[in-house]
Amino acid sequence: MVLVDIIVFILVLGLLVFVHELGHFIAAKSCGVYVDRFSLGMPPRLFGKRIGETDYCISALPIGGYVKMAGQEDKPLTEEERETHYGHVPSERWLNNKPRWQRFMVFAAGPLMNFVLAIVLYAVIAGVGAEIPQTEVDNRIGAVEPGSPAAEAPLYLIEDGAKESEAEPPPPAVGWQMGDRILSVDGSMVKNIRDLAMAAALGKGETLRIELERTGPDGVPRRYYSPVRPRVMEDEELSRVGVAPFVTPVIVDVLPGSPAAQHGLQAGDVITRMDDVSVDTSAFMER
Repeated sequence: MVLVDIIVFILVLGLLVFVHELGHFIAAKSCGVYVDRFSLGMPPRLFGKRIGETDYCISALPIGGYVKMAGQEDKPLTEEERETHYGHVPSERWLNNKPRWQRFMVFAAGPLMNFVLAIVLYAVIAGVGAEIPQTEVDNRIGAVEPGSPAAEAPLYLIEDGAKESEAEPPPPAVGWQMGDRILSVDGSMVKNIRDLAMAAALGKGETLRIELERTGPDGVPRRYYSPVRPRVMEDEELSRVGVAPFVTPVIVDVLPGSPAAQHGLQAGDVITRMDDVSVDTSAFMER
């Protein structure tokens, strides 16, 4: 894994550096600056080819790159060095002899190309998309905290076609369960369990009118009316009813050499059964 990470890092760094230096190179050429070398990687030079006046090459250290231009030296050249390296280059093609706006364009082109690359990559990712494991399933309850308002809330069966006010009288069932679906809160439809959490936090401790759906042992879903009063629990500051979202048991990562890896489990796999028991939420997997 470490070796893969290093290789990926080098490849990504190489792409960023190539695009960055390409920006400097294109701007320098467009301004008439003499470019002696365009290198991907830092010295020493491994191989390359001179095309026209420029040496296009690959260098040994994959930690950067550079564009070597006349008039852009880390330290001033002596007259002898100037004559040796750039004696054939007219003075008007030296970077330091160019107008300020051209020098600015050459230096700014590198970061600008990286910015353009970011936009292009973002557009590609947005267009192609990526599969993200579904970790939260709509409005289903994944767990109920013992002693919480949800665990103690009464449930009144609502007959088919009946309104909330026509729910069957007591004795009610007591307590929400894993797998129950929250259909509405105070008459507002619930699409995600977070809607319930938000209503509980903002409700100032007032009783919420909940309609939920539960599938019985016979496989038939039934609707229930369940009034519940959120409260502040333990050391928390916000009121809540004490439920957690239903979480699909998706494998996020597999440790190398672990029993899971040895048996071929991979990231993205969904656990459906465990010891011949149907698995409905990742709470079963905490072992």
